[in-house]
Amino acid sequence: MSTTAPVLDPAAVAGAARGTLLRLATAGSVDDGKSTLVGRLLHDTKSVLSDQLAAVERVSRDRGLTAADLALLTDGLRAEREQGITIDVAYRYFATATRSFVLADCPGHVQYTRNTVTGSSTADVVVLLVDARKGVLEQTRRHLAVTALLRVPHVVVAVNKIDLVDFSQEAYERVEAEVQAVARELGVVDATTIPVSALDGDNVAERSVRTPWYSGPSLLELLEGLPPSDDPANEAFRLPVQLVIRPQGAARDAAHVDYRGYAGQVASGVVRVGDEVVALPSGRRTTVTGIDLGSRSLDEAFAPQSVTLRLADEIDISRGDVISAAASAPEPTQDIAAVVCWLGDAPLRPGQRLLLKHGSRTVQTAVRSLDGALDLDGLHAVAAESLVLNDIGLVTLRLASPLPVENYSASRRGGSFLLIDAHDGRTVAAGMVGATLPTAAGAPTRPEGDEEWEI
Repeated sequence: MSTTAPVLDPAAVAGAARGTLLRLATAGSVDDGKSTLVGRLLHDTKSVLSDQLAAVERVSRDRGLTAADLALLTDGLRAEREQGITIDVAYRYFATATRSFVLADCPGHVQYTRNTVTGSSTADVVVLLVDARKGVLEQTRRHLAVTALLRVPHVVVAVNKIDLVDFSQEAYERVEAEVQAVARELGVVDATTIPVSALDGDNVAERSVRTPWYSGPSLLELLEGLPPSDDPANEAFRLPVQLVIRPQGAARDAAHVDYRGYAGQVASGVVRVGDEVVALPSGRRTTVTGIDLGSRSLDEAFAPQSVTLRLADEIDISRGDVISAAASAPEPTQDIAAVVCWLGDAPLRPGQRLLLKHGSRTVQTAVRSLDGALDLDGLHAVAAESLVLNDIGLVTLRLASPLPVENYSASRRGGSFLLIDAHDGRTVAAGMVGATLPTAAGAPTRPEGDEEWEI
């Protein structure tokens, strides 16, 4: 079993990653040391203010600890400090000479898996912690499944508390083998393991002399060297309309009396003056005549800029519509096959009515069928009559009106959606259009037929 990680080329790091932003999230089971690892990263990159560190040291002394409990740097809620667990996603920002980081410290308790889905949804890399003494647990499998479904580009597994197994190479290799086996089953294509001690800092910011059998980079070195994530500017142009700007004559000067613009954030791609676009779901085509950014006019706009488009024709476009490149526009549909991570306290059952939010548009939807759920032990889809909190399942949805959704494998932005409880407005599921689960012999398949559903 190899105990090395990919060797980093300093020239490649300097050229590919310098100045880029990396979004990372931490995940793992309870007491695996996520908050301590995050605190160690902040401390060792000198991203902690002196008064913050002094406060942490003071609280640590009051608890009878001989060293600062770095987990307190991220566990800010009173309940988190009292119980010693992370409950909510804590966002932290730090930087090195190579790049900048936005870090989401996600909860490990199974009750708060929904928060992990939130924190990982926009991540470029997930750092998954595994206790070197315990190995792969059910929550480890669940988090690996979530990262696979969310198509997180990179997964780094930190085999933590290596100091508690006397820096044993055998113990590390055993856990590494378990992790890689589960990762392969779930389709995680890029999983790297590193032995670390978040408490003492071994292989976190700097390589440790106490693991001479490990020749790979430290965690921070690896994060600094990861290639930038896919640039949304390289994808097809999409702009979900958030607001139609049509000021009254009294609000602007005479030259803008007839002004009509469609404002929103460019979700992907690049748009230029003169480009042919199509409004979805209506399918009406037109041409971009102007791009406004505040009081300035632009020749082009790209993701993730927030701009206002002016079009050649006065077509019916309202909030929730999508302005798309005409040559690559998705086909609006009322039927969606998707994988959902169920986040609601009440179970999901076939026939249930919910709201579906895609981009800036919300429509009514019905659960046409529940086509299976992920068995975390067998790592394949099994038949299920309902989905309960933290389950991952296959569903077929029928929408009240068509939406221009895309396959999640082609676009993380165009293929993602939320399911919302219409009664209390709570988000109950995160979904990925066209995603699938691993199958086994006898696993359920999606039902055939195209019977009509009334919404």
